[in-house]
Formats: sequence, C-alpha cells, structure tokens
Amino acid sequence: MTAAPALVRLKTRPQFLKLAAQGNKAVRPTLILQALPLREVEQTRAKIIARQPHLADAIFLGFTASKKVGNAIARNRAKRRLTALSREVLPKLAPTGWAFVIIARRSSVGSPFAKLDEDLRKALNQVLTSKSSRNV
Repeated sequence: MTAAPALVRLKTRPQFLKLAAQGNKAVRPTLILQALPLREVEQTRAKIIARQPHLADAIFLGFTASKKVGNAIARNRAKRRLTALSREVLPKLAPTGWAFVIIARRSSVGSPFAKLDEDLRKALNQVLTSKSSRNV
C-alpha cells in the first residue's frame, strides 16, 4: 500500500496571488477552491519555503478567510474546519504536484461537515476537469 501524499502548506502571499491569477476556480456555497498544477521548479521552491525539501510527491495547500466570514474567532473556526476536511479528502482525490487554495465563505462556519465535504469534492472535480487545467 502506498503512503498518502504529504500536504505542504502554502504560506507566502506570492504563492496565493499566483493561484488567484493563473489557476482554475470553483465557487461553491461554503467555499471557493483555486487550483493550479505547479512546475517542478515551483514545487521545489514551495518545499524549501515550507522547510520540507525532502518531500518527493506533495500536494500544496493554502487557506484563507476574509473579514466577510466574520470576526477572528469565526475566521479561525472556518479555517480549522476546512483544514480538517482537506486532510481527509485531498490525499485521496487530488493529484500530486498541484497547488490548492481553499477560501472560506461565511456559510462555512455553521454548515454541517457533510455539506463542506460535498462542496469540496464537487469543487475539486470541477477544477481538475476544466479545460484550462489540461493546457497548463
């Protein structure tokens, strides 16, 4: 049995901006998912920034929640819920070498976990099957 791919956190603003500008986007009621396949050079750089250069295959992942989601407590809760969900879903369904940013929406704070799971799966399917992802 093969080990699940590692999840490497995206931490710098340029990484988030690149995904916003060049990546595919799926909007769901509880979250927004941005995705972009990364070239090998970008993967190496992201691993160095994350201080995990030893990772062979990884999925790159970032989270964000704006003040529209609510106060700091609500934003942190939304990000914690999305982090827990992504640890379950992405290693099983997402390809390695891709970067994902999950943006919390106001409804992600109070929605049932099953709704978040459904939205993430549908958004993941949408960004991975869109035309622009095949051309990158």
